[in-house]
Amino acid sequence: DLPTVAQELTDIMNKFKLPASEASRVVNVLAAGSKEGGANVSELAASFLRSGTAIRASNVSIEEGVALFEALAENGTKGAEAGTALRNILSKLSATDVLPKDATDRLKAAGVDIDALSDKSTTLATRLKALAPIQEDANALVALFGVDNKDAAIDILGAIKRTEELTLAVTNTSVATDQAAIRTA
Repeated sequence: DLPTVAQELTDIMNKFKLPASEASRVVNVLAAGSKEGGANVSELAASFLRSGTAIRASNVSIEEGVALFEALAENGTKGAEAGTALRNILSKLSATDVLPKDATDRLKAAGVDIDALSDKSTTLATRLKALAPIQEDANALVALFGVDNKDAAIDILGAIKRTEELTLAVTNTSVATDQAAIRTA
């Protein structure tokens, strides 16, 4: 219903500190994500409410965020659960400089470029690709993300290409506007 959607949109925009002039962009991104992936707009809103601040602080665009949530949804993780998982993963990536020495040594020995993980000047997909050497190493993933976040990390790392595809699919779109025109007609 309209009041719920309006509140969800406002909440997401507030998490990203976006001005009202960006409402059309956000609506179109959410609609395109819902069309292209496995989570609906309300599930995306619940995800963003749990992780919007961490996404913004990690220099991840709303488009990349939608793509990540849609990729997680395709693996059965939706709504607040997806938001919590992504928040935790982004928090761990941004804090690699305070990892215990044994965890850092383990990651470096596996070939992970620790500095690349927290480089906010690159896309999240680029940062995640730095984890390719440990993608199948559950122990290394636990060392980095913790046991509670390991499964979500596996899902995200396994969906990097899909996330890039979804990011393109939800960027500069007019899905919501097009759907509104169809309904009006």
